Amino acid sequence: MLKLLKDELSSKNRKIFAIMAALLALFVIVLGVGIKFTKVLGGIKYTTSLGNATSLLTIFMVIMASTSISGKDTLAKINEDSKSHSRLSIFTAKLIKIAISYFGLIAVNLVAVIIMKHLLYPKTDLDSAIITKMLAAAGGNLVYEFLLVSFVLLVCSRMKDTYASVALGISMIYITQLVAGIFMIVLYTNRALRWNPFNFFFVEKEVVTPLTHMMTKLHVDQIIWGSLGYGLLFLIIAYILFETRKIAQKSTQVSNL
Repeated sequence: MLKLLKDELSSKNRKIFAIMAALLALFVIVLGVGIKFTKVLGGIKYTTSLGNATSLLTIFMVIMASTSISGKDTLAKINEDSKSHSRLSIFTAKLIKIAISYFGLIAVNLVAVIIMKHLLYPKTDLDSAIITKMLAAAGGNLVYEFLLVSFVLLVCSRMKDTYASVALGISMIYITQLVAGIFMIVLYTNRALRWNPFNFFFVEKEVVTPLTHMMTKLHVDQIIWGSLGYGLLFLIIAYILFETRKIAQKSTQVSNL
């Protein structure tokens, strides 16, 4: 397991993470300056929304998830690792890398927002109310990212091409929201449909804006636990579809022929 983790946290992957972290911080800075001069939002809204950077963070997480299980080089490495490591170990190592990357990026997001708040809105106190809202936004995003990443790992589990996998993963961000919106049309007449998995992709919005429950027909605690449940289900299915030794065995058989 330690060797697998070391491989997942290779210098190449660390460089990719550093680039993403830098872009995320730059996004927070540029947007903060733009908001300050245009006066579109106030210091409190900018701070509690985490600089409106979670949308970019979501794209980065989808890219990490989709590329971790697809692509010529990735599949070749999985085939090689499957000869000496269990399927569960390989899959777990990838999940740990994704988790470490997420917590690193959300930390960069939080620190960048706090610094920019002090620089751009020094008169706005970082009191307990603002901190609570920031933590709520981060918590809601954490649950949403877990649900989305699990779903992306599921739908991209059989993709062989990296670019196609990334494109499909990113499209899932918007497709899930679109399908959820379609379901909402019939939620008023059939409340049972509120438990459909796509409805839970609004978890981040509902945690930040509780009135969203009027659309989802779910209370905050229901949508949080439901999202965690569906996320775990998607993760289990993704693991079942995850190919390791089978690919390695097929490659060996082909080479022997």
